[in-house]
Amino acid sequence: MAYPTEVLFTRAEPGAGGVRVTWEAPVAVAVVEYTLYRSDQDIAPEQTERFYEGAFVDSVTRSVLAPDQESAVDRPATCAAWYLVQARDAAANLHAVAISVAALDAEESMYDSPPRLVFRDDDKAAEVSTRMMASSLAKNVEGS
Repeated sequence: MAYPTEVLFTRAEPGAGGVRVTWEAPVAVAVVEYTLYRSDQDIAPEQTERFYEGAFVDSVTRSVLAPDQESAVDRPATCAAWYLVQARDAAANLHAVAISVAALDAEESMYDSPPRLVFRDDDKAAEVSTRMMASSLAKNVEGS
């Protein structure tokens, strides 16, 4: 498995409507999935090995996204955050992806077409909501 020798997180100021992260597919790579990382602290390029070793697990969350997705909107926040996107190919190699970030105001976020529904791996509210929805669907199927 190959991976980028440096991780380059991009800082984004907070927005009342969240933060939009956009990217373009890397050239000559058959992307299987993207991983979007969000950090509460700046992770410098010289900390790359520590990042890959999981040293920042308390401050970094990740979301796995579909290979045809080109943007994601993060939740509104009150402080800056740092973002990184990596592409994974079928051989499990990771590839650096150039990104741009933009803070959104509440109105922009409201009228924006959302990306596919993707839950963050630390989103407890989404986990509860998903369980409630599954339970409700099961009751509807049983009652039919």
